[in-house]
Amino acid sequence: MQSEERRKSERIPVRVKFTLHMGSSEQIELWSKDISTSGVALECPSVVAQAIRLGEKVMLTVHYSPEEFDTVAAEAVRVAPGNHAMRGSVGFRFDREAGLQFAA
Repeated sequence: MQSEERRKSERIPVRVKFTLHMGSSEQIELWSKDISTSGVALECPSVVAQAIRLGEKVMLTVHYSPEEFDTVAAEAVRVAPGNHAMRGSVGFRFDREAGLQFAA
């Protein structure tokens, strides 16, 4: 069975630091696997991936440099929790078309 591609824009494999803002004060630094103008796949420890639910709304901050960043609202659309020997990943769709500097 072939899966249907639902992405609206091209993914670019790039490793960029993100901060995942969950709840009122929890912040977790993660790295991207790939990114597009409509979303991002973030690598994460299994325990983090297991804590995120499909449809969960979060804020993500992308760090272009220590002085430059952008924050965007996002929704979890794919969760691969991994296990104790394998890192997990979470796919997020941005709530708006993000004009990220490196996604051109």
